[in-house]
Amino acid sequence: MDKKTHNLYLEKERCLQLIQLVEATPCLWDRRNAMYRNTFRQAGVWEEIAAKIGQPSDFCRKKWKSLQASYRTSRSYLQKSMVTGSAACSVAKPVWFAYEAMSFLQDSFDAGSSIDPLYQPEKNGTILPAIATILPPTATVSPPATNTPPPAPTTQRRMRANNVKRRCNEANFQYNGEVLKVMSGMQGVAEKLENLLSQPETEGTIFGTMAAKKLDAMSPIRRRKLILQFEKQLLAEEELRLYENHGVRID
Repeated sequence: MDKKTHNLYLEKERCLQLIQLVEATPCLWDRRNAMYRNTFRQAGVWEEIAAKIGQPSDFCRKKWKSLQASYRTSRSYLQKSMVTGSAACSVAKPVWFAYEAMSFLQDSFDAGSSIDPLYQPEKNGTILPAIATILPPTATVSPPATNTPPPAPTTQRRMRANNVKRRCNEANFQYNGEVLKVMSGMQGVAEKLENLLSQPETEGTIFGTMAAKKLDAMSPIRRRKLILQFEKQLLAEEELRLYENHGVRID
């Protein structure tokens, strides 16, 4: 076990618990979810998951990426054994302990390989041949003869070209509108960032940034304990300043 893998070690039971928590939160894995690209929402969710797992949120993120990579490898190996022409006895069975638990990612990790339609996996992992239903050919009905001559090939090509051009124009119009909306939003964000960056850093802001990084690396319980201690210390300093400046003591 290399150093990187050792740093991400987590018991199997905790791994399965992490997978269940992620599955219950589609914004972390479902691209169709409205909150999938909302980084603020995802950060809050990872903090909640980290509190339940008992590990830092950064660790849970990296562990989830590692589990995704393992699932992708197992699924790719399974698909390669099920390509067209493979026999049922040569189809591999997933042996990774979390494969079934992460099967909800099947659509997201579908590689699109050629799967033999004669063999379909059952829920218990065995491969059974599918029953092919042979349907009779559909009868075709010829259209009634008309005296209208078919359009010339040149006219057909011109019509197709005009249709393609019209669709491209409609798509470009819709795309340009969306781009303008995005650019307008980005301009507002850029102005806010410029205002923040233009403000000079003070000793307090530098200390706050450093303290925030230290707190994020701690466990939730220890982080909360230190925050409460710091708040009490600040309150005591404020009471002391009030007494020194105005002679008022808070009992």
